[in-house]
Amino acid sequence: MNTFTDTCHMKQMRYTTLSSMFVLGVLHGLDAQYIHTVHSPGLTASKPLSAIDSIRFNTLLNAMEIVEINWQTSAYNLGEVDSAVFDFVPISMHSCGADSVHNDTLPYGLMADQQGNYYKTIIINNTIWMAENLRTSAFRNGSAIANVQSADQWSSTIDPAWVHYNNDSTFDCPYGKLYNWYAVNNPAGLCPTGWHVPTTSEYDALFLALGGPVSAGDRMKTAGFVYWLPSNANANNSCGFSAIGAGRRFFYGDFEGLKYDGVFWHADSFDLNSA
Repeated sequence: MNTFTDTCHMKQMRYTTLSSMFVLGVLHGLDAQYIHTVHSPGLTASKPLSAIDSIRFNTLLNAMEIVEINWQTSAYNLGEVDSAVFDFVPISMHSCGADSVHNDTLPYGLMADQQGNYYKTIIINNTIWMAENLRTSAFRNGSAIANVQSADQWSSTIDPAWVHYNNDSTFDCPYGKLYNWYAVNNPAGLCPTGWHVPTTSEYDALFLALGGPVSAGDRMKTAGFVYWLPSNANANNSCGFSAIGAGRRFFYGDFEGLKYDGVFWHADSFDLNSA
């Protein structure tokens, strides 16, 4: 099992994790009023693209906010926003663009990670979820996360790491990257600014809103047999979550479960010895 040293408490402890899994992000509760977050492909009248981190529409304040790379925020009342203030052409396609993943009958939003990868988002039970697996290879502060391909190194590292399934980069779209617990639990932040790895209670609330674990599974999984085995016959992705069978990497380095398992990290440790 993956082992890591609990340096936060300045003492040596050995932790284990079941496997290394994929990550989805969810918006912080305080940011739930942001119904759409779009990273700009254009310019404003006063700020170049390189200075802009994102544009987001705040329905609570009825305002559009421009968030700069240095985290400064400029807000514009929606009634004041026009071409003289803001020259912006929104984009509609996510970076990966794989077919047969999402539910085309639902209205998806759009967001981007710290490396400029775009993802679709979906609102379920008044919470905004990423509708694709994370693909970043850096923390939100820009620090790189190591790509650890060797099974021996994967099983022994106590540092943040990611890997593609079977060390095959063609799996990046749409399966995303596999992360170990050290990447998930790192204070540098794996998810983009304003987003976080979901907690156990957030997953539980999601399942409850979708009718319980069995019903939720069918409603959350991508329909069809492109990314799942034929046992996926009842899946309909009616909520738009768009989970795919992306597999996992076990603590000892073996890959397993492509098109059979979709396994996601929680932000919480399970107990003193596992996460």
